[in-house]
Amino acid sequence: RLYKRAGGVISMVSNKFSSHAIPIPAKYDLLELVAFCVVTPLGSFRFITVYRPPEFYNQSGRDYMAMLSECLEFLCDTKDTVLLVGDFNLPYINWAEFDSPNDSIHSIFLDCCVHHGLNQFVNEPTRDGNCLDLVLSNDQLIVSDLHVSDPFSTSDHSSITFSLLLTPHETVDSTCACYHDFERADFDALNAAMAQHPFNNNIVVAESVDNICLADSADQVWNKFVSPLNNAIVDYV
Repeated sequence: RLYKRAGGVISMVSNKFSSHAIPIPAKYDLLELVAFCVVTPLGSFRFITVYRPPEFYNQSGRDYMAMLSECLEFLCDTKDTVLLVGDFNLPYINWAEFDSPNDSIHSIFLDCCVHHGLNQFVNEPTRDGNCLDLVLSNDQLIVSDLHVSDPFSTSDHSSITFSLLLTPHETVDSTCACYHDFERADFDALNAAMAQHPFNNNIVVAESVDNICLADSADQVWNKFVSPLNNAIVDYV
């Protein structure tokens, strides 16, 4: 770090990946960030690592955030999958509700995230009860197994570990693929099965393994809807 102690960023990439640095215009030299691209069989992934100094409510902090937001606009203007990580020192953003103070610091960063469709995956405090260290991506399915754990070495921030889906995770042998022959399906039996679908009954109940429950998530409702359909296809197609 050129001008102050602590802070700063570093990114290290295994040489088993094909990667290259993303050039950043010189006008952003005062920002503490690094960007690079990793190319895999699944596609191209752009990583951005950021450290934002904790200057919350002064003009310097507002100017820095304006420059950081402008740089992120530049870096996120890509067709690649974007992963943005780092210590942003923004404790007053409510990520569950995507809300923040209108202070030209928290609010500008949150607006940038919304504009680029970035999902934030860290939901635990990372320092002194605040969520300062963030993991964001425009692909809500790329991050898994995220854990907030003990600080690394002498750091006063918790560590964040997570897995990424960067390579194809499923292969299909086309020589033995199985297909449903709908032209020869038993449609009378399919119609009868659908007439017995649990959703034809009183679907809002307190607790049920078949009908919608008041506490069900969207995924649970979808699974309850689609499971009878899939079972009928297996039985009658």
